[in-house]
Amino acid sequence: MADLIEGFDSEGYEDWCEDVYNFIKNHARMSDPCTNLSGIQPGMIVSDSDDDKLYHYTGASGEPCEEILQATLSYDLTPLFASVDLGENNITTLSRARAYLVGSQDDIVNGAYRDVQLNAETYDSGNNFNIVTYTFTTPVPGWYHIDAAIQMHDCVVGQTYYGAVEYDGGIVFEKILVAATTWHHFNISDKIYCAAAKTIKLQVKHTDVGDTLDITGGSPYTYMSIHLLSI
Repeated sequence: MADLIEGFDSEGYEDWCEDVYNFIKNHARMSDPCTNLSGIQPGMIVSDSDDDKLYHYTGASGEPCEEILQATLSYDLTPLFASVDLGENNITTLSRARAYLVGSQDDIVNGAYRDVQLNAETYDSGNNFNIVTYTFTTPVPGWYHIDAAIQMHDCVVGQTYYGAVEYDGGIVFEKILVAATTWHHFNISDKIYCAAAKTIKLQVKHTDVGDTLDITGGSPYTYMSIHLLSI
């Protein structure tokens, strides 16, 4: 490791090694690496609590750690995944939201998609969902999992009903059913790759010429959840 920090003259190589060194130190820090070994395995590299040394855990009897570098080079790094700066949108905590319809929605007309009015939130860790426009805006590029449900009532038997997810102005996946009863509940779920700053909406339409369709509100019935899975 010392050779990596101090050796080779290729442009940018030293900076790259320093980033690797500090990533390890900021993500695998233990109060006493040579005695407090819970959760680590032979071959792992950990930092001490003073953040100025790295140790390689050998798993050998006697002294199980060997000091591999002493330097004061640490600084906190913004999380990077595949060269994408996530900023405040950490995958495990902040790029996720769930919104649902409060009350019934009765403005669904024949033949035209309408936004499902997801006007309340269960959670929105990254502040990416707008309950006025019923829109989730993707904070970073990546793979997103979308799970949604729509509960419809006042359906007409034999008529066709549609639920869909709209991404960046176009339908990306859709579910279609022909009504067998006056009530229907269905789920829509898929994973899509999204660019940053793109909008996602839940949509519904029907071919019921009488325009009788209504959507049932409530968190268990009509909702959409969106989670960033990976970059």
